[in-house]
Amino acid sequence: MKFNSTSDFEKFTRGGRTSSFPTLHLFLGKENYRIQEAVNSFIHFLLPNSQDRKLSLTIIDGNAVVKEDELLDSLNAPSFLSPLQVVWVQHVDKCKKSIQETIENYCLHPSRSTYLILNAPSWSKQTH
Repeated sequence: MKFNSTSDFEKFTRGGRTSSFPTLHLFLGKENYRIQEAVNSFIHFLLPNSQDRKLSLTIIDGNAVVKEDELLDSLNAPSFLSPLQVVWVQHVDKCKKSIQETIENYCLHPSRSTYLILNAPSWSKQTH
């Protein structure tokens, strides 16, 4: 699905259930503020309780040095206190190639209880 505005996205999520959503999400846009606003809105939809957000949300900065094992641990970690996990990889376009490949491989067989959110200004056509 493609949304051209935050309000379109919010209309879509209103009344929806997390079980009806895919677990992989890509937010594209050059306006970082608007992307953050849309992702935060989606995270609040997935994890409406602030305590759940504290326990079940992992944010990874693509500009930071991240090891593949650390990323996979976050993606595959069971959620003991919440029904789902959310992993947000910010600026996925800035991740080193090995991390991008790890994400691509994960997307082939994602966890049903982990929502992976990626954001970038654009997406390369060479990316699978």
